[in-house]
Amino acid sequence: MTTLPEEAVKAYIKAFGNTPRTKAMAVKNEQKVRHALTAALPFLPVQGAVKKLAWTKGVVDIAQPMPGMKYVACNTTPKGSWAWWLDNAPETRGVFTSEEAAKAAAQADYERRILAAIEAAPPLSKLKAENARLKAQLAEARKALDGLLKPFEGDDCRYDHHGYCQAHFLQEVDECCVKIARRALAGGQEDG
Repeated sequence: MTTLPEEAVKAYIKAFGNTPRTKAMAVKNEQKVRHALTAALPFLPVQGAVKKLAWTKGVVDIAQPMPGMKYVACNTTPKGSWAWWLDNAPETRGVFTSEEAAKAAAQADYERRILAAIEAAPPLSKLKAENARLKAQLAEARKALDGLLKPFEGDDCRYDHHGYCQAHFLQEVDECCVKIARRALAGGQEDG
């Protein structure tokens, strides 16, 4: 489960400008807000944020957010300018008037790449529709299975000394197919 940041709760309360009269009311209000926001988290397209690049200072400043990915920032010409690029991706090179601007551009590139790899969760309406479709499909399968089992009603499995069902003569590995079908129809409960 995702942890809800304290800042999110405080921002929500501040946005609505609701100032409770007592400490107890404030605590209860915060609990309600936390509960509501926590319930909403799974339906938000992106949870959290992309980490900031951690720069190591040197002749050139380097940020390596993950193996095989290296951002470089350094001062360049004209004097006072700063450039940044992603190693092995020359198309990313940019020149800016300050160190902060160059590193902000590198951060923006990193965030764009990370967020492009995240697939948003489907809307709840699509999940509900898929759930309804699967339930209908399951109902049809149960109906078909029930029809296939009709001829075997009241006919329990009887196994010989080799473990084969003598009542149905339908064996799948070490179990009677009728027994497997009955168990599936009952929702996984043991059936004989």
